[in-house]
Amino acid sequence: MTPVDWKGRHIGTWGTSLLLDDLLSADELKGLPATDTVLVSAEGMLIWHPQYTHQSIAGSEQLLDLTRTRDPKLKALWRFIRGNAGKPFLGHVQQLGAHVSMRMVNTPRWYVLTIQNDEVIQSGAMRAVARVAIAAVLCLALQGVAVGLLLRRYVGKPLARLTHRTRILTQRFQTEGAPPSRAKVGRDEVEQLAHDFDDMADRLTRVHRDLEQQVAQRTKELHRANVELSRLADYDPLTGVLSRRRIVQDVEQLLMLRNPSRLYMLVIDVDHFKSVNDTYGHLAGDRILTEVARDARSLLRDNDLFGRIGGEEFMALIEASGSDEAAVVAERLRSGIARTKRVFREGAAGQVSVSIGVANASNRSSFAELYAVADAALYKAKQQGRDQCVMDAASNAEQMDCSERLIDWHSRDWQLSQQAS
Repeated sequence: MTPVDWKGRHIGTWGTSLLLDDLLSADELKGLPATDTVLVSAEGMLIWHPQYTHQSIAGSEQLLDLTRTRDPKLKALWRFIRGNAGKPFLGHVQQLGAHVSMRMVNTPRWYVLTIQNDEVIQSGAMRAVARVAIAAVLCLALQGVAVGLLLRRYVGKPLARLTHRTRILTQRFQTEGAPPSRAKVGRDEVEQLAHDFDDMADRLTRVHRDLEQQVAQRTKELHRANVELSRLADYDPLTGVLSRRRIVQDVEQLLMLRNPSRLYMLVIDVDHFKSVNDTYGHLAGDRILTEVARDARSLLRDNDLFGRIGGEEFMALIEASGSDEAAVVAERLRSGIARTKRVFREGAAGQVSVSIGVANASNRSSFAELYAVADAALYKAKQQGRDQCVMDAASNAEQMDCSERLIDWHSRDWQLSQQAS
């Protein structure tokens, strides 16, 4: 309401009257239990407060001015409104000690506040917690009764059967020297089952220990067998020299690690070996192969590789400074085997010769390539009459008999010695 003066005289009041019942709903004015609904104008006039006003229609002269009040609660209320003016609010207000919801009614520019004390909220929460606790206790009690009935029906009898079967299983693990199992006198089936499980665990421990000892023994035997298998795989069972599998591996490795130009392969074949087998028998032939392998191994150097390729064929891989030195080694091998007297059987003796093909490992990166070249040289030696060694043409300026290379080598050596003297 606004007073109107004319020439210093009060002639009336201008304004508009609003019923609170028309502005707010009855439920909002009445509020929830222990909830206060407060109306405050933007100028700080207390329009409605359940604790300070008792009417829904009031004149402006009856309203409390919050900007001038001395009531601490109303001062705190006005400070809160001024601090949050112009925006909605919902939350806890520490200075009021309550939860507050505030909004503005735009037409009369009033603030509508809904205030609920913390004690009321805590009391309601405690009542809800109490109801939940009581319901939980009742549920637990019902569950306890149900579990007890289920345990009696579904656990008691199966537990007794399990105890009986455990005792039977324990008796199956009876070992020598183990004391017999005894049932523990008592009515507690769980205690009896625990006793039977302990007894079974002891017996399983003894069985496990015995099994470990057996496994250790078998492991030792398996290791010895593996060592023997490795030896049989790496060495020829007849002659005792390296087997084909092992010598192929070693040649491949040396071709990668050594200078190929200094490596020479010698493929050695016993001449007329089929005639020895046909004339004197396979036992005599096996003995001749063993002797040839032994003699060849003794004629080679310790660092030379030597093994049996198969049948009457052997192979050596030597390291030499050049083709002349390789020819010397091959010729020494051929002549050493040829001049040894062999006993084929009682009253029958003679010599056995060998043919040798020699090839250099230059430009040959695998066993197969090097072996093919050396085998071709061996074939050439066979064609030329056997009992000789032939070096591959790629290993020399021209292909020639190793004996010729040996003569040339000794001749050059003699000439050098004469020049030196």
